[in-house]
Amino acid sequence: VMLTAVFKESSNFTKFIFILFSILVGFTVFMAIGFITAIPIFGVSIDELTTNLKKANPANISLLKYLQAVYSIGLFVFPPLMIAYFFNGKVGEYLKTDKMPFSLSVIIISLIMVFALPLINYLMILNESITFPPMLKGLETQLKYLENQTQELSKSFLMADNFSVYMANMVVMAVIPALGEEFLFRG
Repeated sequence: VMLTAVFKESSNFTKFIFILFSILVGFTVFMAIGFITAIPIFGVSIDELTTNLKKANPANISLLKYLQAVYSIGLFVFPPLMIAYFFNGKVGEYLKTDKMPFSLSVIIISLIMVFALPLINYLMILNESITFPPMLKGLETQLKYLENQTQELSKSFLMADNFSVYMANMVVMAVIPALGEEFLFRG
């Protein structure tokens, strides 16, 4: 409660620095938690863990999903909750999770999402058609190689052969980041 009073009197710059600090601390702490807990959960040593993270190997997908979930919580979910607690003391009130959205807002947002899809696809086509000048051909080749590697890893990451893997993908790729992003921008 005392810290809440201190932050209410603080300048916006001080609050901004605290927000950046909270994000850095949240990510760092959760990254350490992710690494420490991954060792017994996946039965690997520290050397194997760091080696597995360097390889874009489909065999490492469950480890990568686990770390992605932990990192997302540490980067997107924990900092806004901590900031809300320190800035207001009442997390739900500060993040406005105690109020239901207006029906009209939900309808408008849904329509924007549907009508934005063609624009997103068009921008993707434009991105794929970009060619670099001859003197940057090496850079273009390297970037296309990295993009292909990322696509392959993404395909492996999203592949689900049963319902539980599908649900885990939904939680890791959609629910945690969406909730965290919403908290982050509300706060």
